[in-house]
Amino acid sequence: GELMQLEVNVVDILSDLKKDFLPHENNTIQQFYPGKEGIKRAYELLNNVPYDVQIYYFDHMMSMDTLGKEYINKEVSQTLKGRETKKRVKTLMHLNDWTRHVLSYQYGRNKSYIDYHEYRYIENPVFELHHDMYVFLDKVVMVVAKDDEIWASILTSKLVSASFISMFQIMWQMATPVTEKFVKSLGENEFLRQERKKARP
Repeated sequence: GELMQLEVNVVDILSDLKKDFLPHENNTIQQFYPGKEGIKRAYELLNNVPYDVQIYYFDHMMSMDTLGKEYINKEVSQTLKGRETKKRVKTLMHLNDWTRHVLSYQYGRNKSYIDYHEYRYIENPVFELHHDMYVFLDKVVMVVAKDDEIWASILTSKLVSASFISMFQIMWQMATPVTEKFVKSLGENEFLRQERKKARP
């Protein structure tokens, strides 16, 4: 009745009232960084996130051919140095032949790999990741280095960040923890074995 009509009238004039009395400030920033240098800029930001900040990480397990093996392994090694960072990164991944390979390779290089990140996986062909995304505070950082797309972006938005964290958490509940037993069950990584064999004098 009358209350509903009043509500309709208020909604109609609300946007005009906001313009007059609540000037809208744009609190959202979208930064786009093309190429390998752009990705390095995104990693610089990520490497400087305070240690007490929880990071939610959608990890597609980047292949080494785009940025180079040395660069990827250096980034991984750098993240494993700080003990105070242990378990501050929740990482969600899809499980397939490629991600099994990456898990066994990086674990073979450094057993701390699965300690720094709290890994969980979803084994379902419907769930695929084709880029990395890090969500924390009011930031959504995307890193894309696959096929012919090489870029990074940093979005500052409380609302979008909150939405992605919510999606992450519901998927996290469905996912299976990556344990040392599971990674060992994948067996020795053949690529790493050949790599070490080649490095011997």
